Amino acid sequence: MMDTPGAETIPETLPEYEDAMPMGYAQSKLVTEKMCDIAARTTTLSARVLRIGQVSGDTRFGIWNATEAIPLTVRSAKTLGALPAPVNDEIVSWIPADVVAGTIIDLSCLPPATQKGAPVFHVSHPKLLSWNNDFLPALRAAGLEFESVKPTEWIGRLKAIPQDASINPEVKLLEFFEGKYASDEVSSAPYFETVKACAASATLRGVEDVKGDLVGRYLEFWREGW
Repeated sequence: MMDTPGAETIPETLPEYEDAMPMGYAQSKLVTEKMCDIAARTTTLSARVLRIGQVSGDTRFGIWNATEAIPLTVRSAKTLGALPAPVNDEIVSWIPADVVAGTIIDLSCLPPATQKGAPVFHVSHPKLLSWNNDFLPALRAAGLEFESVKPTEWIGRLKAIPQDASINPEVKLLEFFEGKYASDEVSSAPYFETVKACAASATLRGVEDVKGDLVGRYLEFWREGW
């Protein structure tokens, strides 16, 4: 789906095989979706395809695995005194873990579909988030001090610190960061439509924005491990 030519919005439908990214991870998931659809069409089984977006920390305690890319990026504010701010901004989509769980329950408990095949639902946040205009200001409002710098400068600073992951955990993802921030402009992922999922799940319809107080809860959890 991420490799769909020219797509800015991904609909809640089964794509063509060539629309999967050219890697086994993505291709195997698409094959699984097709198998579920075939099973729902040719047997008495009831199947649904739930595509899960980028999962963030929960809404109550803000527990977000500190070893993932976003938390490690934020940690660099302490190590480097700076965070990357792409010149063209980056649009992201994060959905809290407890909202994911509730949405999965809602969708799993739906009555069997009347149409043939496996309906597709995107368990993603219905609203997008601006890295520069939403996330970074929310971190500052929560008390994190840092300089906003161009991504290539941030990479330079990251490469200049001791490459000891026990002291600076961010360096574990240096190769990933170098790929993402090869230039000062970054690519944003397409928007995954959630019309069907929101119509079927009260949990997803009621999800709060991932900014403000919620970002503050994330930061509070991460700082406990710094």
